[in-house]
Amino acid sequence: IKNIKNKIEIKEINKSCVGIIQKKSGKLNVLMDNKELISADIIIGADGVNGITRKYVCGTTNIITKKVFRGISDDKNKLLLKQKTLELNFSNYGHFVSYPFMNNNKKYINYVFIPNKSFQNSNEIFDKLKSISNFSSVNWNEGYFYFFEDEIQTLHKNNILLFGDAGFFFEP
Repeated sequence: IKNIKNKIEIKEINKSCVGIIQKKSGKLNVLMDNKELISADIIIGADGVNGITRKYVCGTTNIITKKVFRGISDDKNKLLLKQKTLELNFSNYGHFVSYPFMNNNKKYINYVFIPNKSFQNSNEIFDKLKSISNFSSVNWNEGYFYFFEDEIQTLHKNNILLFGDAGFFFEP
């Protein structure tokens, strides 16, 4: 409110940032994907746990990559979960997180499977996942989740403030 009353210029830039350079105390240069440099006094980073602002504030040495599988189903028999209900299922291979959601007035269930540590590098985990009958009809897609080993929760460095998933993250 104070900044708006003083009419200090605030710009929202909707471009891809590829780097941040500390120019001098209190001033930052943001390198955009088109090689443009934009000068900034303050940056609010909301680009996620693996984003440029998070890496600038916390570094990259303790980022861990974990394999996850995601899938969506519109199977009417599985839609017994009520809105705002989260279901956890545990197996010898890992754990499942399931929750309902709506998109364009159509009901779906979102599934996330996180393999146990012993199956993180297994080439057979996808076949094992499909063999679990409750989840065999789900169209699974492999992906990766990035998190910090030491669960660093630093929120700012110099004139950069982390917001949303960039500032607070947790494993699915």
